[in-house]
Amino acid sequence: MEGGPIPANLAYVLEVSLAAEVLEVRSDCRAKRAPSPSEAVAAVEWYADHDAYLPFDD
Repeated sequence: MEGGPIPANLAYVLEVSLAAEVLEVRSDCRAKRAPSPSEAVAAVEWYADHDAYLPFDD
């Protein structure tokens, strides 16, 4: 892995490209509206925990 070994206290590592894809999908599903910072964090955290995109409330 580039940058050295993963610290032992990290249970999960999400690639930046995958996090970016999560945010792109979130934006695409909302007529290209970029998520707010708190929406972006929630979407990426959901994906990391569930290996699925955050469901929409609307």
